[in-house]
Amino acid sequence: MLENKLNLFALLLLLLSLQVNAQGAGPRTNFLTPVDNKSIAFTYLDVDSNFRFGQSDTFGKADINTQTAIVSYSQRFSLFGRFAQLGLSASYAEVGFKANPDSVEGGLTTTVLTRRGAGDPVVSFRLGLMGAPALTPEQWRGYHKGFHMYAMLGLLVPIGHYDNTRAINTGFNRWGYQLGLPMVIPLEKTRRNTFLEITPQVNIYADNTDPFGNVNRLSQDPLYSLELQASHKFTRRFWVSLGFQYQNGGRTIADGIPNDNKLDQWLGELALGYIVNARFALLGSYGKIFEQKNNARGDMLRVRLVTMF
Repeated sequence: MLENKLNLFALLLLLLSLQVNAQGAGPRTNFLTPVDNKSIAFTYLDVDSNFRFGQSDTFGKADINTQTAIVSYSQRFSLFGRFAQLGLSASYAEVGFKANPDSVEGGLTTTVLTRRGAGDPVVSFRLGLMGAPALTPEQWRGYHKGFHMYAMLGLLVPIGHYDNTRAINTGFNRWGYQLGLPMVIPLEKTRRNTFLEITPQVNIYADNTDPFGNVNRLSQDPLYSLELQASHKFTRRFWVSLGFQYQNGGRTIADGIPNDNKLDQWLGELALGYIVNARFALLGSYGKIFEQKNNARGDMLRVRLVTMF
């Protein structure tokens, strides 16, 4: 009975344990959990925007719908007495593109197209820096969880489907790197039901040396972001969160010539989480770009099922 209760609460904290993408990590991603356990997350993303799939540059006045299925595996363990987590995510996407060819750059001659294929997998690593020791389930249950912070690393491996004759692909043909310092701040002294998560991070991109169009090399500036997530647990099983993310940077450079597509935007997200039982949890969220200076637009629906073992 005690083990089931521990699993139930740990699963609440693991609900969004893996995600490295432009939509942000989401709420309750950074909470301290026991080590020596594993989880698998199944995520469905439906995004309507004018962004290329999985990338941080806009595509004119195009309407792009992306439906993505993501499977993420996560293993938590002790490293030098600190909490550590290693994760791997794989994805498959269908991208629908619709536009007037005169309204977008890149020599497109097709107004409607669909692409399907595997995305680039993501390998992630997280290590506790402050307030995040490695704890067994029994130790974790009695631990006073205060402020805690991690170092976060992500690696995008360019082995997804890519064709340089296509403007839209599900693979990126370039390496990507993510560095972050996620932290959790409890907003209550005793009950600890309300938390604020703050995640400053930077995404760094290698060059695409085989891009679409009459370009030999496509580079991209780093993309800086700050994500804020405030969440409150109403019952043992149900919680709600409201989040915001600011993004700045990500301008592309074609053969040394900068493009006018730097991002400067705010995104908002409302999420609901529910613990089904000691092994399964559900999350649903809706997000939207609500303020921007770069003609970007986007709406996102995210549904996730997590199982812990």
